[in-house]
Amino acid sequence: MAQKYSRDSASAAGKRDTCELYCFNKALVSRLRGSLPDAETLIRAENFFAALGTRTRLLVLYCLSQAEELCVCDIANALRMNISTVSHQLRYLRGAGLIAYRSEGKMAFYRLIDGRIAELIDAELCAKLNSKKG
Repeated sequence: MAQKYSRDSASAAGKRDTCELYCFNKALVSRLRGSLPDAETLIRAENFFAALGTRTRLLVLYCLSQAEELCVCDIANALRMNISTVSHQLRYLRGAGLIAYRSEGKMAFYRLIDGRIAELIDAELCAKLNSKKG
């Protein structure tokens, strides 16, 4: 089982995690300051990563990364969750701009908007699943 990250893990292990001498590379710091993203970009990134912040949403994104498009019922049944729970998470992901929605009659279908999301999910979840099988 994976351990959760702890800020105090380095300190708890007796390791110093700060510089003992305060100094910095002026040219490097200047370059970094000049390349920092603007506030709007940071807000979008914050919303993107917040959308990845729960197990349920990660599972929903995993399912969507495995198919071109899925209806709410497919996702709910695959995850053994009720439709209202899955629908709530889908609305959140849609609001965060990660997934697209379309309706066909009485059916609601979802898909990932950006292939980079599938790549991220694959890199973190699928690679680990495949390594466990081997």
